[in-house]
Amino acid sequence: MNTNVHIVRKTACILAVLFVFSILAGCESDFFGGYNSLVRTMESRSSVKEINEELQVDLKMPSGSLFPECYIVKFGEDAQIGQVSFRFGGREYIYRAGRTTEDISGIWVDGSPLGSSLDPEAEYEMETTPDGTIWSRWFTDDVQYFLICHSGSEESFRDMKKRVR
Repeated sequence: MNTNVHIVRKTACILAVLFVFSILAGCESDFFGGYNSLVRTMESRSSVKEINEELQVDLKMPSGSLFPECYIVKFGEDAQIGQVSFRFGGREYIYRAGRTTEDISGIWVDGSPLGSSLDPEAEYEMETTPDGTIWSRWFTDDVQYFLICHSGSEESFRDMKKRVR
């Protein structure tokens, strides 16, 4: 009987540890399956307008967007970007903007940040990663914009890009 109590306690401890790890893992990713992977300080904002005014960028939200989550992502004391995560047409998008040529994608491909393989000054009309994630990057003056969709088709992505540009 003593051995059974010991086994039950040990099992309960293991399950508790696994539960805590599952909660912590959930904190790192949102409904975008972990593609919100900029490991930086993220400060919530109440609206896209607030981000645009604070950072002097022009993030646009398409009419009919669902569940927008707005953030300022801080890279350091002076470097920051705006980010809006939202759903549209059954697809999930992340849209970012900032005054930088640094990698703001938050995407890792084959173990390296996407930015390590990009020309910092180039625009990318539409690219697809090996796992099917679709993304685009462009500049308007000195502001870099980045749009990503993990679960979309090329046609829906092109349509969204037209809506936010």
